[in-house]
Amino acid sequence: LVLFDKGIAVEPDFATVHHNKGWTLNHMGHHHQAIDCFRKALALEPARAVTYENLADAYVHLRRIPQAIAARWWGARLFVVTDSGAVAELPPDAPAPAHDEVEV
Repeated sequence: LVLFDKGIAVEPDFATVHHNKGWTLNHMGHHHQAIDCFRKALALEPARAVTYENLADAYVHLRRIPQAIAARWWGARLFVVTDSGAVAELPPDAPAPAHDEVEV
């Protein structure tokens, strides 16, 4: 974790280092801290589907299922694979939890 903190000190706006620190914390069982890191990564790079997936995983560990569902939906909305194997974005009118109803 020290190396992540050093990386953040050098490049605080680099989403990948925040994401990777969150992933490590999540796998260490520090889910609340991981969520903070994933949120920071998403604030810096909001179109990062894998961060939403990992955020959802941290929420599942904390049994915060509505937040996990919302995070998974936002991540899936960014990148989905169609039956033909093409990557596509869901239509903007697809139903989803509202950000003000379910905190991500």
